[in-house]
Amino acid sequence: MTDRPDHQHQPDKAAILAYLQETGRATKNEMARAFGLKGDDRAQLKRLLRELEAEGSLIKDAKYLMTNYHLPPVMVLKAAHLDDDGDLYAQPGEDRPSDLPWPANLSIRVKPSRDKRKSPGLEDRFLARLTPLEHPDYEASVIKILPRFETRPLVGVFHRGLVQPTDRRDRNAAYRLEADDPLAIDLQEDELLVIEPLPVPTRYGAPLARIKQRLGLQGSVAAISTVAIVERQIPTVFSDEALSEAEAAKAPTLKGREDLRGLPLVTIDGADARDFDDAVFAEPLADGGHRLVIAIADVAAYVMPNSALDRGARERGNSCYFPDQVVPMLPEALSNGWCSLVPNEERGCLAVEIVIDEEGHKISHRFLRGLMRSHARLTYHQVEEVIEDSDQGLLTDACQAPLIANLLTAFEALELARKRRQTLDLEVAERQVLLSDDRQTILDIGVRERLQAHKIIEEFMILANVCAAETLEERGYACAYRIHDAPDPARLDSLREMLKGLQVALAKGVALTPADFNRVLTEIKDSPYQETVNEAILRSQSQARYSPYNIGHFGLNLERYAHFTSPIRRYADLTVHRALIDALGLGKGGDSLSLASLERICETVSNTERRAIEAERASMDRYLASYHSGQVGQYFDVQLRSVTKHGLFVRIKASGAEGLLPFSQLPDDRYEVDPVAQVAIGRNNGLTLGVGDLLRVELIEAKPLQGGLLFAYHEHLEAGVSAAQLRHGYRKLRERSRSIEKQRKRSGRSASGKRRQRRR
Repeated sequence: MTDRPDHQHQPDKAAILAYLQETGRATKNEMARAFGLKGDDRAQLKRLLRELEAEGSLIKDAKYLMTNYHLPPVMVLKAAHLDDDGDLYAQPGEDRPSDLPWPANLSIRVKPSRDKRKSPGLEDRFLARLTPLEHPDYEASVIKILPRFETRPLVGVFHRGLVQPTDRRDRNAAYRLEADDPLAIDLQEDELLVIEPLPVPTRYGAPLARIKQRLGLQGSVAAISTVAIVERQIPTVFSDEALSEAEAAKAPTLKGREDLRGLPLVTIDGADARDFDDAVFAEPLADGGHRLVIAIADVAAYVMPNSALDRGARERGNSCYFPDQVVPMLPEALSNGWCSLVPNEERGCLAVEIVIDEEGHKISHRFLRGLMRSHARLTYHQVEEVIEDSDQGLLTDACQAPLIANLLTAFEALELARKRRQTLDLEVAERQVLLSDDRQTILDIGVRERLQAHKIIEEFMILANVCAAETLEERGYACAYRIHDAPDPARLDSLREMLKGLQVALAKGVALTPADFNRVLTEIKDSPYQETVNEAILRSQSQARYSPYNIGHFGLNLERYAHFTSPIRRYADLTVHRALIDALGLGKGGDSLSLASLERICETVSNTERRAIEAERASMDRYLASYHSGQVGQYFDVQLRSVTKHGLFVRIKASGAEGLLPFSQLPDDRYEVDPVAQVAIGRNNGLTLGVGDLLRVELIEAKPLQGGLLFAYHEHLEAGVSAAQLRHGYRKLRERSRSIEKQRKRSGRSASGKRRQRRR
């Protein structure tokens, strides 16, 4: 069961302290359940807890107990992360000198320093003096930043005998290559390299490195995704042990499984899909309802807990997808083999059978372990053609139009349920890169179509995910929920100011729901600002993540939700599969994780998901910059996306590429910026530029390696609402800006006076 240590007997004091170090904190009842204690055993636990509290080993905070640990006054720390306010937080830079791990809730804030030599960057190790704050927090004062040696591979450009890293984090570094490096023969100027820094001390000059891989000349299209993979340190090599386990996998048998081979399950994916991990079926019922079956590849049958495959999958966290390659979570023998639901071959699956009524209400569901055979591999466009035309001859005999019709009518019922609960209906364009067959040339970049077929599969998968979360919650099992918190109030204030310029209101002083945002989206639908407002609302939302503590999913407006449908490419889904197998007694491969263990896994996979998103986004920026690199000097119609103190960010309407229009490239004037209203106004010429404006600009620079574009202003095509409203009233804005500046100066003088008083 959940949150239970390996031992299920009366714990001693050491076991209690170890448990609290792992979980961070717990109530007495939680500890009793964790150790499986009842009756008199609970009384004995309370006695031990009182003794530990009296000894000073435990402290009590409201109803929670936690260890009364103390860090040494001086120790080595590692700069770990920045919070939303820009404050730097650290973690111990070395292992704890005991068998107990560092507590999960340990918080060490790094005190800002005026001395740049004592301002560590992320990942830096430094010696610090610690000051205890309110338990369990500390503040760290930097004594000395310790020398940093990079062990991770780096991408760099070979220029004048040195390798300059491309990553902004390493922009001040440069490396010399080994004189006898065999891969350095015939190196060309501006060639892209993957290098490995060497642990060789160099008293003078740049540190040494050796070449691991040559990627071609700077600007090479084929190197774009590889650069992002190396920069984000995404693992690409499986261990020999993991590969051996994958190669040893065998075909599933019917033993312990229900026979689903006669059920006409089909996979529906994009034409470029490389693996197929879900299959669907639907049929009408006599009462007007529908029976759905969603079958998911049985990855848990092949990836055993704590195996080499499992360790590799957890390290990756998820698969990463790029236009020219995939970095899979599992070796190809599984991801494209035994765990891919290819047509007309027997595959093991974990399936959920669901009954809904004609209005999309879920009546019942049950999970089963089955043996299936996909009856067809369909693409979204094939399904869309049948939906639009219902031509019986468009598909093979294995899957005629009636099957698609059943899926469609079931979806229409689910769509009714979706509309009733008012999910957040954002429409954000997804860019698609089309490469030549040799992957050396970008043929086109456009918007990926959003079809009815996509929505069918999406609704089926959401319903299956809800069923998984409900089942694990009912059985009392820890679950890797997919949670999405309500938007941050500060972000909502910025959104309201932007919408005010568009004469659109967003309620204030009440807890917003997805329906409130949908009203805004309906109001601006088919306007020039539709895409801008969709993205602004998206930016105002909290980031979805994984957690064993359920707070619901704001965007989907669901009370409980877990990812179940993609265990080939998401480790979180694999933990859900294992928990379901264990909870329902469905055979081998099940697992029940403690709450503390699952919490660590959720944090890991949330981080690897962000890492993959950053890599995919960085590669897309580079593809776009490379695509436009041959168009320097040409003119483009763009839409103004945001106004900052650094300049205006604009987007080319045709490709979606974004770039900077600096103030220096606007008509000569001094521009005053209102970042809240998102407008910039020329002090003398009155030129007013705001979000949503349509401009014609000249592309003056493209940087494929950095993924950046630079533009120069040519003419103003059409004013957005925000700019039009202020076009003749810019003096008021200027007065407002000057008032804000005066307030800042006054507050600055006040703060300086207080500091002088303290020094006295």
